[in-house]
Amino acid sequence: KKQGAGMHGGGGVNPAEVGTLSLEFHSLARATKRPEFDAGPDDVRRRMAATVTLLNSSLVPLSLKSSGGAHPTGRVSLGAMGDSYYEYLAKTAILDPRLRPTAGAMFKAALLEIEQQLLVPREHGRTFLAEASMNGRRGRPAGGASAAGAPRAPSDKPLFSKILKMDHLACFLPGTIAVALHHGVVPRGEGHEEVAEGILKTCIDMYRMTPSGIAPEILS
Repeated sequence: KKQGAGMHGGGGVNPAEVGTLSLEFHSLARATKRPEFDAGPDDVRRRMAATVTLLNSSLVPLSLKSSGGAHPTGRVSLGAMGDSYYEYLAKTAILDPRLRPTAGAMFKAALLEIEQQLLVPREHGRTFLAEASMNGRRGRPAGGASAAGAPRAPSDKPLFSKILKMDHLACFLPGTIAVALHHGVVPRGEGHEEVAEGILKTCIDMYRMTPSGIAPEILS
């Protein structure tokens, strides 16, 4: 039996790979009525939920251990290598009501943290969707550990430093928020509509700002 090392070495994966393959195999299981195809996604969903709990954050770094778990260090992005993870949490909750309590709750929590950690207001109602660097935890350096088995306190959340870089790929988020609102994955009236509109305006500007009308891959 061969085992790949993963693109990051040591069996590492990125969140977008996790989200894409999880949703595709879950959909294949539903379409073919062969539940064995969903065994892998079930395991992946459990591992990601455990990773989020371990990090005490719904924003995950771009490099994850395929064996599960992650340290609160590295880059967080809704662009390349991160986008599909967040998008497919919402779509999994919509496609399969059984998974709404897990995937839906994970998307809702991630959206709240995106709004708290990654948004940069701009003029005329526009919003820049930044990236961030995870730099350990409050009161502890990167890699510092809490006592074995000890529950994470709210003050033990990761430290984030904004990186003023926005991938064009991150422009999936306004549409995903709209779909999640429409299907009740996230509630209306809590400001998510305004967040989606602000990011969408920035995405449209990415096309308007160039002579060719073709958006750049990265805005900074």
